[in-house]
Formats: sequence, structure tokens, C-alpha cells
Amino acid sequence: MDLSIAQEFLQFREMFFVEIAKQKELNFSLKEQVNALQCELTTLQHQLDDYVSKEHKDLIDKWLEKMPKDEEGNLPETDNF
Repeated sequence: MDLSIAQEFLQFREMFFVEIAKQKELNFSLKEQVNALQCELTTLQHQLDDYVSKEHKDLIDKWLEKMPKDEEGNLPETDNF
């Protein structure tokens, strides 16, 4: 085996492993970013659910305020019930 071919092979192998290490690091970084975005999305979804729930409750409360008061326990004056 020629010495220059062996040197080229070793250089190629080194470059290959360096490139593999870079790709693994990039992959890890991307996974971490995706995880962080998923956590942020979950937080935002909870905030949105809380907001919608509160807004829904406020609308129900406003609707109930407009309803006539129930006089529970009092019989109506007329016999038409």
C-alpha cells in the first residue's frame, strides 16, 4: 500500500468522523430546540384554554345577570301553572 494513499485514507477518515460528530451535535441541538418549542406551545395552549374558559364564564355570568331573578319557593299569583 502506498504511503500517500494511506495518508489520504486517514485524512478522509478523520474528516468523515469530524463530519459525523458535527451532524450528531446539530441533531442534538435541533432536538433540544424542538423540545423547547413543544414546552412553549404547551404553555401557550394552557394559557389559551384558561383565557377561553374565563371568557366563556364571563359570558355566562353576563347572560345570567340579564335573566330575571328566580323567586324559588314562592308560588305564582295565578293558577295557570
